[in-house]
Amino acid sequence: MGTIIKHKAYAKIEAYARAEKKKGEIGGLLLGKLDGDGDVTIKDAILLKQLKTDTSFEIDDDALMDLTKNASAKRLKSIVGWWHSHHTMSTFWSPTDVECFKRICNLSGFCFGVVVAFGNGKKANMRMKSRVMIKNKKDQLLDIDDIKVDIYREQDYVVDIKKLATEIKGMVSVDERPWIMCPTCSGHGEILEEDLPPVFMTMDDFDYAR
Repeated sequence: MGTIIKHKAYAKIEAYARAEKKKGEIGGLLLGKLDGDGDVTIKDAILLKQLKTDTSFEIDDDALMDLTKNASAKRLKSIVGWWHSHHTMSTFWSPTDVECFKRICNLSGFCFGVVVAFGNGKKANMRMKSRVMIKNKKDQLLDIDDIKVDIYREQDYVVDIKKLATEIKGMVSVDERPWIMCPTCSGHGEILEEDLPPVFMTMDDFDYAR
């Protein structure tokens, strides 16, 4: 499997993420194509309306539904994955990221994901991690991690910083909803075995085959 990110998509991801580097996470969708050999070409990165915090972002469900309703079949087919930033943290897949992979993969059978992050310096380079999730014929979801990505520079794309700032202002809102720690998941976003309460059973709880 080969993966190419065209410079337009790469430059926009870096510009969006760098603009919000000190303010928290940001993310959106990846547009491109998947060919019959399993090779992926990422042509563009877009924003959708979203709520974000220092450590998370959540695409607005209504914006996603509007895109699904109003986009042409060709446009929908071009959604091959998603991207998001971890500002100055490390590049890793959180439980929320994994759920996002599953949502997209269950819709189309394929999802390519990118997470980016920066160091603390003003001119720190962007780090990038990628993953592919595929649904096989048995409806099992399979992960392929740390995909090698080539940046295709047929023509350098120059980001319009003013336009980008206006787009972020219109699309990205700070999530001010109260945050409550889940008592059974310890904030991991998933219930861990050690967090489950003990279960006491009697013989009456068993259903014997007769």
